[in-house]
Amino acid sequence: MQFKKIYTWNIVPDSAPFYIRRCKKCNKTTKHYCSEKFRLNAQKKLIDVWLIYKCCNCDSTFNIDILPRVNVNSIDKDLFSRFTENDIKTSWIYAFDREVISRNKINVDYSNINLKISGDEITFKQIIESEEDIVEINLNQEFDVDVKLTDIIKNNFLLSTDGLDKLLSSGAFSVYPPGPVKKRMLIGENTVIINIKNLRKCINENLMQDDYII
Repeated sequence: MQFKKIYTWNIVPDSAPFYIRRCKKCNKTTKHYCSEKFRLNAQKKLIDVWLIYKCCNCDSTFNIDILPRVNVNSIDKDLFSRFTENDIKTSWIYAFDREVISRNKINVDYSNINLKISGDEITFKQIIESEEDIVEINLNQEFDVDVKLTDIIKNNFLLSTDGLDKLLSSGAFSVYPPGPVKKRMLIGENTVIINIKNLRKCINENLMQDDYII
């Protein structure tokens, strides 16, 4: 029987992404920021819902299509309330939503976003010295952040790119759902699985002291 310990990291961006588009007032392509406000327009039983973005230079607005011409009775009452109250979290959900971005043909700029990691604290040294056979780290995020899974692992464990490559190829690190790791973006549910025996073996065989900081 293998003994396993599970940790959780919550990954939260500190702002919504910029959208890149031409501003009519500035007469050039500019960055636009999320106003965190919705616009609703009802005609009889049909309603349109937009998310308002503003030019970073002049504050001119443009509307992002969220719900086009839908029956107002088809919208969940709680969601409708969040639209009318300009709920910030809801505005971010739609600002990050890849389907919304694709449908509106938007160019997105994530350069303004910093990620905050909260939850269970665990260092790479503590994992190496762990008494368990397997350590799992569940990565939870409410928004589809445009960041590679490997960047999260490297930054939080202070690993070099070469060091992480060695750990992945040795079977010390793997992920669930299974599949290629290097190009995987942080979308949906992801779990980092660390095999402690393979981890120690990889470190000893590759003399990896220069690939991480403990």
